[in-house]
Amino acid sequence: GITWKLTNDITLTSWSASIGTATTAFQGIFDGNGHTISNLTFTSSATIRGLFHTIAGNAVVSNLGIQSGTIDASAGGTGCITGFINGSSKIENCYNRANVTGNGWEIGGIAGWAKNGTPQIINCYNSGNIEAVGDCAGILGYSDCYPSIINCYNIGSIPMSGGYSDKCGSIFGKGGITITNCYFLSTGKRSLDDAVSLSKTESELKATGIVALLNGAKNTKVWGGDQDVMINNGYPIFKWQGGRDVVAATVSANINGTAIGTVTCWAGSEVTATATANAGYEFKNWTSDAAGDVEISAVNPYVFTATEDKTIYANFKISTGIEDVSATGVRVFVSGNQLIVAGVELSTLISVYDTAGRLLISQSATEDMMRFSIDSGKVYIVHVNTEVFKIGK
Repeated sequence: GITWKLTNDITLTSWSASIGTATTAFQGIFDGNGHTISNLTFTSSATIRGLFHTIAGNAVVSNLGIQSGTIDASAGGTGCITGFINGSSKIENCYNRANVTGNGWEIGGIAGWAKNGTPQIINCYNSGNIEAVGDCAGILGYSDCYPSIINCYNIGSIPMSGGYSDKCGSIFGKGGITITNCYFLSTGKRSLDDAVSLSKTESELKATGIVALLNGAKNTKVWGGDQDVMINNGYPIFKWQGGRDVVAATVSANINGTAIGTVTCWAGSEVTATATANAGYEFKNWTSDAAGDVEISAVNPYVFTATEDKTIYANFKISTGIEDVSATGVRVFVSGNQLIVAGVELSTLISVYDTAGRLLISQSATEDMMRFSIDSGKVYIVHVNTEVFKIGK
């Protein structure tokens, strides 16, 4: 099929015929290239059902925004991007802000009707208001097959009451469907055939968590936050619209202590990393590698600016303040190649670690003086119940 690439934003003065027809579907590639189409205004008819009438085959429509418009959906199968989506075609990284009103069915903010095949709508959002009789939704109105809607959200209004409102939903209307990782504003609802999409409050939809969820584990992030450009009232936008990255700042610790874990935040945010040493250890430094070789700071807590996904590691060393005699009278010492724990009560758990925190011995006391074979000349950390001892050179 033909490949088209939009090179400028377009403001329409009229729209009298969709791209493609019912019998000659668009089967090429249309790359919006990060551009928008404004004033998409029409009354649906046999020749006009959306920007595209029908996309099919392996068609791909991507990176496009319908910025504004008013659509009279008097005919079934009307959508702002396309009326019909069939075959293995795909719409991705697109949005719609045009409003759709009328007395038709099979109406969607992105696509109206999936008639055959396994088409996909991926990474799309709708903020246009949808008013129709039934089988309508913010993303896809109706299907006769099993299309997929993935990583999408809707904040536009839909019919909430009336005789056919149960066939209208924020994400999907009626028919067979596979929905994955899709969300809608809590003022909306799911249709009877959508048991998967999730309701979110306004604050939840504007938070870092939703952007992270929409991006998922992809290496290339599609979604971003709106706070820098404010073109979508703070709701998620695409990176090609100027969306700010959401990054994962992971603060990890080796086995001798704990740290705060993973913080999801807007790129450029300050993160405070705090490390807490286990008993018998003290904080040493932060490194950029798990092996602890590349130091980035010896300050705890450590404040850094998160500009990308990043992991830092807290490292710990043996505390210098541990004595070999406890206040309870338990004594731990080395004699030759033996580690001796004396004055211990029966059944007391004794655990011996090396300086890397690896467990070497774990045994309950069977007498008041326990002996363990060790390598002389090494340092050991001995736990006797809750007491901790450092023994060795």
